[in-house]
Amino acid sequence: MTSGQVLKRGQLLQVEIEELADGGDGMVRIGGMPTFVSGALPGEQVTIRVAAVHEAHARGDLESIDRRSPHRTDPACAHFGTCSGCRVQHLDGELRAQLKTDRLRHALRRHVKATLPEIPDVQVIADARGQRCRLLMRATGGDRGPRFGLVDMRRHVLPIDACPAARPEAVAVAQAVAREAHDRDLRALRGYVVHASHDGQLVHATLIAETGRLPHAQRLAEAAQAVGATGLSLNVHEGRESRIFGKRTTALWGRSFLTDRIGDLPIRVSATTWFEPTHAGALSIGEAVARAAGPEGKVIDLYSGGGALALRLARAGCEVVAVESSAQAIHDAECSASDIGVTIRFVHDRVEKQVLALERFRPDVVVLDPPAAGLVEEIVGGVARVLAPSRVVMVGRDAGTLGRDVGAFVGFGYRVTEVVPVDHDPFGRDVAAVVTLDHGEG
Repeated sequence: MTSGQVLKRGQLLQVEIEELADGGDGMVRIGGMPTFVSGALPGEQVTIRVAAVHEAHARGDLESIDRRSPHRTDPACAHFGTCSGCRVQHLDGELRAQLKTDRLRHALRRHVKATLPEIPDVQVIADARGQRCRLLMRATGGDRGPRFGLVDMRRHVLPIDACPAARPEAVAVAQAVAREAHDRDLRALRGYVVHASHDGQLVHATLIAETGRLPHAQRLAEAAQAVGATGLSLNVHEGRESRIFGKRTTALWGRSFLTDRIGDLPIRVSATTWFEPTHAGALSIGEAVARAAGPEGKVIDLYSGGGALALRLARAGCEVVAVESSAQAIHDAECSASDIGVTIRFVHDRVEKQVLALERFRPDVVVLDPPAAGLVEEIVGGVARVLAPSRVVMVGRDAGTLGRDVGAFVGFGYRVTEVVPVDHDPFGRDVAAVVTLDHGEG
């Protein structure tokens, strides 16, 4: 194709992929137009069909791979390319590490207008099968009854017959509940979450339903128990909101939580409490935060969730205040603190309110582990100007928002002194990182 030629939707073209884009798609410039091809790798000669042409870029559908990259692997999952969960399963360990490392470095360099320390390469798990500990199964209706599955590329529900990325114990329970709910035509069931412990010995399922009186709940419990479940709960979500969970959860059989472990740290986990996709990721993040915060001193942990970071810091000898808006997460964290014998001051409130209220605590370190959307300007300013710690430790799982928030702290006189990448979701495109920022000149 010549430089001035215009791409048209539906064109069939043979091209050589030049590089991996930030999101993991292959990219080739066709007539000067960056064209993104999902599933294609650098150096591959492929045949594509132009799917969409925009003002500044185009997208192509992969029709065939005519010359294969040595970095391509055969995905273990039959649903690869349709399911949205494991977008880089076709990359070998070397290329996955390169993609994630580049994504983190580009985001930090784009947003941080100051000198950065060396950012190490991401260390990926070569064989990441069976690592994911939690599955969220959503419901889709139909004339023949509801079906349950993961979310596909088009945000539709994809019924699955296997998930090699997840712990097999979780998959077995997820499939048993799906079959029983379908056979019983349980249209009031919106979905469910299955969590498997670090060793697979404990598996808890939480049903998410439109009513607190779910028909055939006993049958679902029996089906889950038959394949290894150790507990079943019911979360009532009566509204139309897009959030996953409702406000009320009760145990149907067994306990409404399980006691898991992150390394040698026991932690109570309820279905509605946030947990990392993998136990290995949770451990790496926790250890990096503990090293950055140091073994002593006063620490405020904002967005503390179920206490995975606060518990580790308190056990190391820090005086910790933990702030979290979820009552269930706070309760889980309080129970875990009691179990391991540490003292933490837990504050059930929105972070926005507590940033100003905690000024008198005068922390040495503030740990921030916000949702994927990152921080609002008021929180960055409140931490930097009101709490004014000598050190800020940021945890992020989206390189773009992490880079933006780190750049905002640099604008308040902090400097980045360490970046620790973590492959928290091995087959996902995103990379987590723990970023240490110190105030003033080094």
